Amino acid sequence: MLKKIVVIVLLLNFTAVLSFAAAPCFITKWDGSLGGGVFNGPYGIAVDNSGNVYVADQGNDQIKRYGTSGNYISGWGGLNTPFGVACDTLGFVYVVDSDNDRVKKFSAAGTYISDVGSGSGAGNGQFHAPTSIALDSLGNIYVVELGNSRVQKFDSSGNYILQWGSNGTGDGQFLNPYGIACDSTGNVYVADAANQRVQKFDSSGNYILQWGGFSNPFGVAVDSAGLVYVADAGNRNVQVFDQAGIYQYDWGTMGIGDGQFLFPVAIAFDNAGNIYVTDSSLSANRVQKFGVCTTHTNTPTCTQTNTVTQTQTEVFTQTVTETDTPTLTVTASNTATMWHTQTVTQTAFFSETCTTTNTITPQLTHTTTPILATTTATTTATVTVTATVTPTNAIEAAELTIEKSVTGDQPETGANVTFSINVSNTTLQSVTNLIVWDTLPSQLDYNGYAAAIAPQVTGNYVVFTIPVLNPGQIARVEIMATVRTFISGYPIQNTAWCDYNDAFYTAPSKHPAISSNSVFYPVDEPCVYPNPFNPDTAIDNALKIRNMVPGSRLNIYTLSAELVYAVDAVTTFVNWNAKNRYGNRVSPGIYYYVIQTPDKHIYKGKLFIVH
Repeated sequence: MLKKIVVIVLLLNFTAVLSFAAAPCFITKWDGSLGGGVFNGPYGIAVDNSGNVYVADQGNDQIKRYGTSGNYISGWGGLNTPFGVACDTLGFVYVVDSDNDRVKKFSAAGTYISDVGSGSGAGNGQFHAPTSIALDSLGNIYVVELGNSRVQKFDSSGNYILQWGSNGTGDGQFLNPYGIACDSTGNVYVADAANQRVQKFDSSGNYILQWGGFSNPFGVAVDSAGLVYVADAGNRNVQVFDQAGIYQYDWGTMGIGDGQFLFPVAIAFDNAGNIYVTDSSLSANRVQKFGVCTTHTNTPTCTQTNTVTQTQTEVFTQTVTETDTPTLTVTASNTATMWHTQTVTQTAFFSETCTTTNTITPQLTHTTTPILATTTATTTATVTVTATVTPTNAIEAAELTIEKSVTGDQPETGANVTFSINVSNTTLQSVTNLIVWDTLPSQLDYNGYAAAIAPQVTGNYVVFTIPVLNPGQIARVEIMATVRTFISGYPIQNTAWCDYNDAFYTAPSKHPAISSNSVFYPVDEPCVYPNPFNPDTAIDNALKIRNMVPGSRLNIYTLSAELVYAVDAVTTFVNWNAKNRYGNRVSPGIYYYVIQTPDKHIYKGKLFIVH
């Protein structure tokens, strides 16, 4: 009788490792839809010592106050294109009321207290299209102006101290300065957008240094460690430098996914070191919050004990019978030699498929000398086993493509539209657990779907899970929505995303989630698209103005009210190539467009131009 017992003990220890990565990690985002109203071109952002986050919602002419998780607290209006916002150590809020050429001081709850400076103009303490504001550790106030191409410094009571800067490309000169920040030692940093650079000055306005390599840097901020963060709108990222302008790292790519940007314009920090970035674009009117990255390292410790217990029982009986007078002599000798070979196959699943094969080869030799009786010999063998683990090779990651379309080019309010989403598997292997998701824009209300499997729906957030997509197959889903309202001058743009989350033993998706856009326009409202507008990358290198009444007049102005371009619409659309009346390309920055119909109806809005 042979008994074999194999015992395996597997112990897994998981250790969490906290690492401070160079680039921060995405924490949360908000667009105002959960309270306070949807953003319309959010620009400046600031955080006070209590953790209140203030956002200058310039398109809605409001300042909005949120908690650090994006929960709406309060807000106030009475402004005209508020661009910049800052907080002092006492909790007062300073707002750059750009189109009113004023800087206003409020309480945290929005109660007006006083003005900084003395009104509109080019004199000392006066403003012309101010854009951003910063405070130093002494409470001094710095305001940068687009119209006057300068920086002005005030004391904590709002009294004028000094100024520096002029229009130009030299050291200490500016072309479209938008952002401003101070470090702990009083140095001042200016985001000089059209000059594609950041300039550094001391607290008296003396030029120190500059660095460039940007594409429309609109925002600048300095953290508690002295690192300088630049919102590089044209490159759709945030870049980080030391105080000498030496590059450290960056994060962000073009898109509307978490951690991506379409037009980042301003940056702020809270006391915990979290970073807040405003993204001011038609498709990404939002604030994103970033913080320290936490990664987890799983370290498996495997202890394996294999015990083989073998029991062998042998019985030998011999009987001798004599009929005469016996003389009995018995000598018996028996030698037995046995060989046993065992094979035990185990399979253990970790984060990949592994096969463990243990081979146990004990050699047992027994010698038995029988007597005139029954004897039992017992042998026990304990064998130590060394396991060999051979991981299998993961299969290649799958590649997907996605296409999206919408029925109806100009639906009216209350009309139904259908988004059709086709996802293709272009590789030679199947992929499982395909996920397609879509957040419908705020102008629409979700009202149904067409697909083999029902989606998960939360408000306007729709998620489809497709169990398997074989090579060459196309999965099609449809989302139905109702047009609720239009934001004047804006098209309705919707983006669908897809990716897969296959089983753990399959190679993960090797790309960010892929996306596909669809855009349509409201009836009877002029639409300006794309916005932001990059004449180098836009289709046909043109800004498109659609849904115009024939005979309407289009005027484009700088923020200082200088006419840049004018044209009369012969048909229902006009294209513009970002050149002024003299045939020269205009500088990057913010412009106004005004459309006047033959019946004197006026549509107007802001246009962001990037190069």
